Amino acid sequence: MNWLYLLAIIALRLHPFYMSITQVDHRPETESLEISMKVFIDDLEKALEKQNGKPLHLCTPSEIKEADTWIQQYLKSHFKITINQIPISWQWVGKEKEDDAVWIFIEARNIKEVRYFQLTNSVLTEIFDSQNNIVHLNMYAKKKSYILSRSTPSFTTTF
Repeated sequence: MNWLYLLAIIALRLHPFYMSITQVDHRPETESLEISMKVFIDDLEKALEKQNGKPLHLCTPSEIKEADTWIQQYLKSHFKITINQIPISWQWVGKEKEDDAVWIFIEARNIKEVRYFQLTNSVLTEIFDSQNNIVHLNMYAKKKSYILSRSTPSFTTTF
């Protein structure tokens, strides 16, 4: 076995990385923001169990009935968007399992024009010091990406 490969495996086990990916797409034709967030199931489970005191068994046949509600409550505290200086609310669309991760889908409606955009994503940063939340923003045919962390949980941009 290649020693460098073995060393890399050991390093990853000793120092795992924590990451989520969020895609935000503005849809002017429907005046909405479509938001999808990919999070590792075990990491999200850990945060929700800490918050609610019991395991959810996310994305398994044993998933508790409150799972979607608990995810929404958690996100309301850790994922916020302000457009044109006005905080916006979003609605739950659903979730879907993909391998060892879960895609979470939410939507904000009545978003006509975006001049000023601020996003805070502190998902899992209270659990993992090294959590990074990557955000891809797609508005008006412009694509922007940001890496958010515990020390930098938000960004602001203009269009």
